[in-house]
Amino acid sequence: MYLAAILEKRQAGATAKGEITSVTMPAGLIEGAETVVFYSLFLMAALVVVTAAQRVAWAIRAL
Repeated sequence: MYLAAILEKRQAGATAKGEITSVTMPAGLIEGAETVVFYSLFLMAALVVVTAAQRVAWAIRAL
């Protein structure tokens, strides 16, 4: 959002390009495929944490 605000301030944003939206978002580092990979890895990491917590809880109860 910061980059979009700078573009608007310099008159090079959505208004100058005639876009319907109020804020233009230039192409960034994270787009389609990168987003899918990131969220997949994030979900897998979250599942690993949940599984580790379950095993610790089981070990506490069993021992």
